[in-house]
Amino acid sequence: MAVRANAVVVWRLLSRWVAGGLLGSALAAVGLVTVRRRRRDADARVLALAGLYPSVVLGNVYFWGNYNLLSPDFNATQGLLQYLGPYYHFALLAPTAVFAALGLRWLRAHVWPRLAGVDRRVALTVALVACVLAAAAVGGALAGPLSRNAANTAEYEQGYAPFTGESGPADAVVFLPTTYQDWLNHPYQYLRNDPGYDADTLYALDGVRSLAVTAAYPNRTYYRYEFRGTWVPTDDLSVHPALKRVHVTRGRTLTERLTVRVPRGSDSASIRVATDAGHGYYALNATPGNHTVTLAVNDTAVRVGGVAPASSGTTRALPVNDSDEVTTTVYVQRAPSVGFSYRSRLPVGYRNGTRAALTPYVEACTDPRTCGGGAAYLPGRVDDRYHVNATVAGR
Repeated sequence: MAVRANAVVVWRLLSRWVAGGLLGSALAAVGLVTVRRRRRDADARVLALAGLYPSVVLGNVYFWGNYNLLSPDFNATQGLLQYLGPYYHFALLAPTAVFAALGLRWLRAHVWPRLAGVDRRVALTVALVACVLAAAAVGGALAGPLSRNAANTAEYEQGYAPFTGESGPADAVVFLPTTYQDWLNHPYQYLRNDPGYDADTLYALDGVRSLAVTAAYPNRTYYRYEFRGTWVPTDDLSVHPALKRVHVTRGRTLTERLTVRVPRGSDSASIRVATDAGHGYYALNATPGNHTVTLAVNDTAVRVGGVAPASSGTTRALPVNDSDEVTTTVYVQRAPSVGFSYRSRLPVGYRNGTRAALTPYVEACTDPRTCGGGAAYLPGRVDDRYHVNATVAGR
């Protein structure tokens, strides 16, 4: 299995990724042969460079990652190999270009002189025909990748639209979603902080630690980057982004009012409220219309109001830590196997007898492919049957 997987990956590297594709690989083979024939006289650095081939190729046979690049049926046109390339073998890209240059030099030194006696007009005609055929082949080979990458570029431009031009945030901190867990610049490589953390716009992870960021930069304007759709540019879903203002609310007790709309035809609805210290389930009236849930957060607990506990073992008061995130999820069932959910995330902190919270993040997850970060509630991008709103106040 390891040999078969690596054979597919190495062929993809030699045919699609090295400079010149198969032609470049053939020239590199010529260059390697010439080095092998004169290895006694070859520069030690060239021999070390040639040694990368057995070390990288054979070494990767013992590594499971190359099988993970492929789909289960070893299909090179699917899986990570299709989107990211044979990245475990990228160390061979530069050496292949070097040996292709050596092979080209050898051909010029040994083959070109033999062509000196050929009629110049015949040679010119053959060269022109070869150039035309090569241009057609290169153009055909590049058409597909260029088209795909143009579509990817357009998708990224749309995703980064809130940060381009004169409309970008100034003297601000922008909280970014953890699309691929706690990686600040993955996948948002374009949104980077300067080493001094003193640029006009700073970027930070959204979530429970965001309150610590506001404490470190108290005089800036805060935004949250949200989007609806998927950030992956190669699927059939577009990304629709927005920058939303975020405010810090303080008080001995903070109250979040979460209003959700239950559409017609819904069979049942339930709520899960969770903190890092505990969770509880509650019943929600499934009659069509807007319903409001209140969450009062004090120094030690969050009290759920407006709904009844789903079971006798659930209390209205849940424990909450000093630094925590109160997550409320509303599940609406519309058929035995069809439903959707609303969600609110409220980052909270506690210090010196005062609670602090950021503006809640809310989402309407109507497509399972976008749940967990790509379902931000953006008015105008969501069907009118669905509505969610969350506000927080302190006293």
